Amino acid sequence: MGYPVRDIHGSVRWVRRKGCKTRERDTTEGCSRGTVDAWTGYVRPRPSRGSIDAMGSPVTVDTPRVTLAEYLSRERAASSKNILWKGEIFGVWAMAGGTPAHNTIAANVIVALGVALRGGRCRVMTSDQKIWVPRASGVVYPDVVVACGGLALLEGTTDVLTNPSLLVEVLSPSTENFDRGEKFAGYRAIPSLRHYLLVSASGGLVERYARGDAGDWTYREHGAGQEFALSGLEISLRVDDLYTAAFDPA
Repeated sequence: MGYPVRDIHGSVRWVRRKGCKTRERDTTEGCSRGTVDAWTGYVRPRPSRGSIDAMGSPVTVDTPRVTLAEYLSRERAASSKNILWKGEIFGVWAMAGGTPAHNTIAANVIVALGVALRGGRCRVMTSDQKIWVPRASGVVYPDVVVACGGLALLEGTTDVLTNPSLLVEVLSPSTENFDRGEKFAGYRAIPSLRHYLLVSASGGLVERYARGDAGDWTYREHGAGQEFALSGLEISLRVDDLYTAAFDPA
């Protein structure tokens, strides 16, 4: 029997299990009486089709929920990264930009932040860092994470951070709606978060959301040739630095 690994957009990648044909299809139908859950290993009734709303949020009907403990146990043994969102698991393999330009931009952001923050109280972390999103009872992997002061980890875990100061997502067509919509709504509920950056993968644009002292969020756009400050971190970044070599010919 095969089992489905579902991405954030409702598509299913079928993984071979003895007795069930391997296939790729945009449906959540399973083999015979049901599907083998990719994380628990148990057969479950055939679920209804999932969909995505206008804000990029996953909408699913009659699907069993996965607990945080179950997710973390399976994630430790997994060969690829997956996120937890409102009790459901989605494969990062289906969400990531994955292009050389996307990856170069993410690396440039890490370098720029690392240089600017060196010797201070903040540290920069890569997309391997798990972040707890309490509003969605979720765990995600932002492209870049900055945490300042001591690290606060989710109770009972050793690798799920609860107090990021800055989160960065490099936009891609498959993730943009989610990054702008429900994910950002979840991020805004993280008390420690001061800045959220959306970096265009096509070049020359950084969108910056900043939380004020009263808890309100402001939005600014920064284009090619511009520099912007990150209050609280007491640093500035140049937009052009984030795109160094990103679009050089192969």
